[in-house]
Amino acid sequence: MDNYDPDEEKKAKEEMEKRRESVRACFYGPLRDILATEDGRMVIWEMIQLGCPDDSNWASSAIIHWRAGMRDYSQALISMVRQCGEDVWLMMQYEGRKRAAAESGLDYEQLFDSKFITELFKRAKRIGK
Repeated sequence: MDNYDPDEEKKAKEEMEKRRESVRACFYGPLRDILATEDGRMVIWEMIQLGCPDDSNWASSAIIHWRAGMRDYSQALISMVRQCGEDVWLMMQYEGRKRAAAESGLDYEQLFDSKFITELFKRAKRIGK
């Protein structure tokens, strides 16, 4: 005798999705608040960079597994930031690369069109609102 009920399964999936939405709302609200500040974006950027998300994780030893895990962690953080808005992600990239350029003695402003930067800052100011 089969006790399978498709309506019960559908109801369980709907409840699970409601719980996920509730968790997302509780998580992404505070994350947006953090990302609305330059200091918050700097901390999250540095956490992302620890995992070297743009580097290859290839190595000829078992360290490849550690690198893969760190890279996955970084990419998960990137995904969370992008859920808060592409503008936030673009601003975070700009600020992080600008800091790295300053540490290297480069003028990062000259690498971009100033019109693009001005528009990016205008859009980023709306993040926390």
